[in-house]
Amino acid sequence: MQCTKEVISILPFWPSLSEQQKQQFESGLLYKRCRARESLTFSGEKKDGMLIVLHGVIRVYMVSGTGREVTILIMRPGDVFNILTADRARPGDIMPQLQAMSDSAVAYIRRAELSRLAYGCPAAAEYIIETSSRNAQDILNNVNEYFFCPLRAKIAGFLLKISVQQNGDCALITHEDIANHLGTTREVVSREINYLRHTGFIKSGRGRITLLDRAGLRTLAGRSGEE
Repeated sequence: MQCTKEVISILPFWPSLSEQQKQQFESGLLYKRCRARESLTFSGEKKDGMLIVLHGVIRVYMVSGTGREVTILIMRPGDVFNILTADRARPGDIMPQLQAMSDSAVAYIRRAELSRLAYGCPAAAEYIIETSSRNAQDILNNVNEYFFCPLRAKIAGFLLKISVQQNGDCALITHEDIANHLGTTREVVSREINYLRHTGFIKSGRGRITLLDRAGLRTLAGRSGEE
């Protein structure tokens, strides 16, 4: 019941639903808890619908045929991601992968329920379109940052993001994890981390990077502030 209340508080179209629509919506909700680094799946369910983060942080990423990973979206509590795939997927179409970056809880709404809501409630249809557009824009922003910014700037920006998510001056993350997020190799990340350490931006230890000069990292990342 508490999870349902959390979902309702996130969805602005809830007051526009009829009592019957609300009951159908609640009966169709799926919930999932997962530990840090666990892949997110719903047993027996096609990965096609709306994902709502209730607690923790979820990473949306792609994997190449060679196993190379790149993060395209990071979701925090209250964020919504619409996984609305084409009914007729083409050869080579990429499906997003989901992984918990911390102990997390999410809610999932199947595509069939979303379609029913969209047809029966204009406010719900508008919300689905808006969140899909927002997801697409966030992914484009991340693609621009990851593929067109210098690697050192990407790492500086990524460390700032992670430290904000973890509510402190430390980023609890390994060099390999950073490489997976940014679509590069651990060796390259280690070289850049060593540069940041020697120049006084950070202090690093096993699985922990302490940010010593946040203003300097923001400048290096090309930002005036943190997200």
